[in-house]
Amino acid sequence: MAPAGTIFGTEHLPNSKDIRTIPETQGKSGWIPPGGTLGELVEAAERRSEALGPVGRELEKRVKGGEVGRSLESSLRGPSVSLIAEIKRASPSRGPISVNLDPVTQASSYEQGGAAAISVLTERDRFGGSNEDLEAVVAASGLPVLRKDFHVAAVQLYEARSLGASAALVIARAVSPARFMLLVQTAQQIDLEVLAEVRDLR
Repeated sequence: MAPAGTIFGTEHLPNSKDIRTIPETQGKSGWIPPGGTLGELVEAAERRSEALGPVGRELEKRVKGGEVGRSLESSLRGPSVSLIAEIKRASPSRGPISVNLDPVTQASSYEQGGAAAISVLTERDRFGGSNEDLEAVVAASGLPVLRKDFHVAAVQLYEARSLGASAALVIARAVSPARFMLLVQTAQQIDLEVLAEVRDLR
């Protein structure tokens, strides 16, 4: 069973026939590091996490026992369909989407439109995002904010929490089962919720 505070979502691929939402699936199928675009993004995330190493302990101290953000899970458990609205400037597949968007203005529009939470892309190189976008949305919005990035190390979760995120995305395909569980447990320790993306049996 996954630790409490973990929210599972699925991404359906064209050839996916059996979608499960438990981390044990990843272990049984014999995980191998991802290739292609995801593999490149994961490698870049590993480099970013290594760069954060020198400030990792300070980030950990800063977030432990700090103010807890608004709960993403609670916000999604309403009586009707709940929507996470996304702020994304670009993507590897589509290229530029809205490079010059104002994250605060867009977040306000989402909130007025009834969104339950806001997702902010912070990956800079391929998605055009930034930590500054996330901080601006956290400061301006009353909704819980999900940091959508390629989290592969505990220090990135400390960073997400220090930026004010209520939750962080963890892609099960991007990390080994052991690393996945370590990330979820680390998030628990700092009162950061996890939105886990599970794509398929791999």
